[in-house]
Amino acid sequence: MYFEFYKTIKDKRRWLVVLLIILVPMIELALTWYTDCADYFHCPEYYPNGLEPRDLYAPAMGSFLSGANIGHIGQMLIIWLMPIYIFLFYTDSYMQEKSYHYSTIYFSKTERKTVYRNKALMSFLFMAGINFVSLLLNHILALIFFHNGTNIEGVNPDWVTEPFLHWCLTNLEGGYLIFLLSYCAMVGLYAVFCMNLAFIFHDRKIVYAIGIIMWIVMIMNPYSITYAMQPFIEYGLKYFLIAWCIVLGLVLISYCLVKLTWEKKDEI
Repeated sequence: MYFEFYKTIKDKRRWLVVLLIILVPMIELALTWYTDCADYFHCPEYYPNGLEPRDLYAPAMGSFLSGANIGHIGQMLIIWLMPIYIFLFYTDSYMQEKSYHYSTIYFSKTERKTVYRNKALMSFLFMAGINFVSLLLNHILALIFFHNGTNIEGVNPDWVTEPFLHWCLTNLEGGYLIFLLSYCAMVGLYAVFCMNLAFIFHDRKIVYAIGIIMWIVMIMNPYSITYAMQPFIEYGLKYFLIAWCIVLGLVLISYCLVKLTWEKKDEI
């Protein structure tokens, strides 16, 4: 496993993916803050006491996953394109090893189950970890930029009857943390799914196509996985859990296919 980790971080091209995943939420945060304060910058005479807490987003509302910025361009660049980052950062490495026949050497020294376990585990840890660091930094900066902000976009928690959403709106930091962890874990599991595709098909065109199409379908279907990624939206715990069932089911099915089609093959 250490070899997998060292080999991956040694490739400087992969750090471009990390840089993108970290920078885009930061830029989105700056744009959200500027948009939130634009009236004050252009018409300071209307704010004799400066910006008050009600004039600023609550930090959790101004953070990346909440999607407060108009247009949601940052979210589209990161969330919608996440499978591409997964492939470029790590999943593609196995298909490259196959094309160069490096895997023959691995399987001559290591059990197939161990190879799969290491690849799947590193897929999860890399993508969940990179996104966690990015979103944590983004939220820490949001706590600074939107310090003491209380604006939750006009939503009155007392009017919300769904228990889970009501709790999130009355415990903004706790609610945001739940969705932050949910998002990171979901991305990590989808990275495992993409690695499973690589073990099953080996062909880049097939793997990329299935990985990207399945992600888009899961985002756009009536029980979108974004309901377990974006906090403070009108969908409650039911849709949160259904989104998780979809992702877990997909990973489980792909794992079963790996067991049936890959682990029993003679790689050499």
